[in-house]
Amino acid sequence: MNLSLKILLNRIKNRSRKGSISAIKTFAGGFNTKIVKFLYKKGFIQSVFVSNYNSENFLYFIVISFRSLFEDSLLNNISFYSKGMSANLKVVDKMSAKKVVHVLSSSSGIVESSEVKKKRSGGFLLFSI
Repeated sequence: MNLSLKILLNRIKNRSRKGSISAIKTFAGGFNTKIVKFLYKKGFIQSVFVSNYNSENFLYFIVISFRSLFEDSLLNNISFYSKGMSANLKVVDKMSAKKVVHVLSSSSGIVESSEVKKKRSGGFLLFSI
C-alpha cells in the first residue's frame, strides 16, 4: 500500500466522524480515484464531486458526502493495514466468516473478499470496513 492511499484512507476515516459532507485534498493518482469509485459503487459514500484540479502539485479537491446510519457514518470503523497483507484463498475463507467488508486489490481490480472467494483467487488486502 502506498503512502498516498494511506493518507486518503486516514482522511476519509477522520472526516467521516465529523459530519455528512467533507472536502478532502488528495493526490491525483489513479489508484486513489479507483478506491473512491469503489466506495461510491458499494454504497459507503453517498456522492463524490471532484473540483479544483491544481496542476502545479497534482492535487484534486474531492468533496465527499458520507452515507450514515443512525447518525454514524458507515466508514467510522475503517481500518487499514500499515504493511499490507497478501491474502491467498485460505486467508480469504477465514476473512469471509466475519461480518466485515474486506477490500482487496487483485488481478481483476479492487474487489471485496466475497468476490475473491467466488473467483477462487487471492489478492492484496488493503483495508476493512
